[in-house]
Amino acid sequence: MSTLTRFSRMLNATVIALASCLVGPVDSQTATAPELTGPCPITEQTVTVGGSLTTYLFYPSSSTCTAGPAAPFPAVVFAHELNPFPQFLDSAAENADNGRHLASWGMIVAIPKLETDFETRVSRLGEVLDYLSAQNDLPASPLYRKVDVNRLATAGHSLGGAAALALAARDARIRAVVALDPVYHASDSSGNEGAQVWSIAEADQI
Repeated sequence: MSTLTRFSRMLNATVIALASCLVGPVDSQTATAPELTGPCPITEQTVTVGGSLTTYLFYPSSSTCTAGPAAPFPAVVFAHELNPFPQFLDSAAENADNGRHLASWGMIVAIPKLETDFETRVSRLGEVLDYLSAQNDLPASPLYRKVDVNRLATAGHSLGGAAALALAARDARIRAVVALDPVYHASDSSGNEGAQVWSIAEADQI
């Protein structure tokens, strides 16, 4: 199986998992063909969170969608993989199609441009959740009364997946989490670094 096919299948599983946890029972179209674009026209916007965090937003354009989803919509913060060359690549922007796809299924998606440090990533994801909750209460915001603060989720890939799991373990607001190949690098007692798959045992309240 090619890497592209494998990741495509994981993204499809993400649509099903988040839809079932956040939106409600998964209809037959979503379950059998999650790769198809959903019923919601979407809007894209780039915002700055906390004064410095570039974040890409994707959300349904109106408060109702053709086939059923309606505001307030569940919200997902998506954490991208480690970017070793941030001066040349924008890993958050490279995941824009993920944001568009999830938004078309009736979700508000935020993809922040994250730093490399793991704990900073976790903290930043929490800041984005705070931002979405605050925007829901601002009459001038395009997200006014569109965010369901009782249906919040994190998702991510690789180091982003580990960060998504970590925040879900610490933040009681999060109702669902999807981690695609979650992995992070940590040092042992001798200072040697190695890749470690995230242990679900470390997040027993998820």
